[in-house]
Amino acid sequence: MNAFTPFTPADTLDLERRKRYRIDMDRLRRSAEALLLSHRSIHFVGEHDEVSELCIALGLERHDFCALEVRIKSRRAVLICVPGRLWQRSDDMSVFHDVKLVSATHGYQVILVPENFIRRQPRLDNAMLISGTAKVHVSPTDRMSILGHLIEHGDASIYDLAGLVKHGDPISAVLHLVTTGALYLDLNSRITPHSIINLTPEL
Repeated sequence: MNAFTPFTPADTLDLERRKRYRIDMDRLRRSAEALLLSHRSIHFVGEHDEVSELCIALGLERHDFCALEVRIKSRRAVLICVPGRLWQRSDDMSVFHDVKLVSATHGYQVILVPENFIRRQPRLDNAMLISGTAKVHVSPTDRMSILGHLIEHGDASIYDLAGLVKHGDPISAVLHLVTTGALYLDLNSRITPHSIINLTPEL
């Protein structure tokens, strides 16, 4: 008679829970990446393998976090995104604080970011919209048409600026210049065709 370990309903529930946690973390990671890609002063480097391994070594699982490296001017930091189900639990958060302390001994500055900060609306929807234009190619002619109009006439709506360019997807062309930092758009207000675009303060 073959010996086997029976697969119980509790095992099935645990597998389903882990699957749901992985899906939720993938969504949280994509949301965080969108916010970073839409922020003109932050350069998103990518996932940070070393800090991720420290998280695993200290008892966290892959679906409990994502560690994203960013660069702000000459300064680098690692953002650890923490799902809401763990942020409110002191035992779990003590592990994240341990990760922060151990990472510092390895020369990494870690910032813990709660899920509710990442998912704040309408900023997240706006960021998802803008980050989708990050790889759009905008010709120098279209770029100069937009910048020249803003320099000469001041602020303008997305719709008005889209009418100045010859790009096949003029709205995406305008929003792409927001991702590069050439233009400024308030992400805390819902984006519409009539949302106002400004030159960045540096220009």
